[in-house]
Amino acid sequence: MLSFTRQGNQEGPTLVFMHYIGGSANNWTPVINNLIHDYDCIAFDMPGFGNSGALEDMSIQSQAKTLWENILDLKIKIRS
Repeated sequence: MLSFTRQGNQEGPTLVFMHYIGGSANNWTPVINNLIHDYDCIAFDMPGFGNSGALEDMSIQSQAKTLWENILDLKIKIRS
């Protein structure tokens, strides 16, 4: 499981935040602070950054798969 923070209105739509290389979930704090009244905000530490451990395979495909699995594990409602 990737490290993440979850803040806001869990009755509202969910927004998932990913940071850039070298960042962490904390990069999104100023943005999330403006959204927490209306949205369920989840910011992940991507593999190998912040509080998330590195993966054996750090390819973009592997990181995307890991993020998707974490989203599914949290039972986040996907809206199209």
